[in-house]
Amino acid sequence: MASMQSILETERFSIYYNTETRVLRLDWDGFFRSEEYRKHLDYALEVFKKYRLKKWVNNMKNMSVISLQDQEWTNNDWLGRVLEAGILQMVNVTSDDVFHQVSMRNIQNYANLCGLRWQNIDKLEKEYC
Repeated sequence: MASMQSILETERFSIYYNTETRVLRLDWDGFFRSEEYRKHLDYALEVFKKYRLKKWVNNMKNMSVISLQDQEWTNNDWLGRVLEAGILQMVNVTSDDVFHQVSMRNIQNYANLCGLRWQNIDKLEKEYC
């Protein structure tokens, strides 16, 4: 099996993809200002479309709270573009941060209403590494 290829690696955020398994993985660490958060999600969406991937994985184990404004932006702007890109399933590694868990629950509830299948897992599974 081919391994994940790096597209972007910073100290707190990375994007990987695998054209064989057609998986995109984002690794988040810490708190992100709105500009960073939105830029990273928009860039990852372009990567997803460019490589015609099928599954999106957010490794948010070490991510902290998402601001209310960014939750609203995610729901009202970004998720619509996700669905237009053909993304039907997202897998999220659940953060240890309770405030992040509340943030993601708000986004997940809206995503489910829009028809996006959402799966939460506790740790990054081997198939996404």
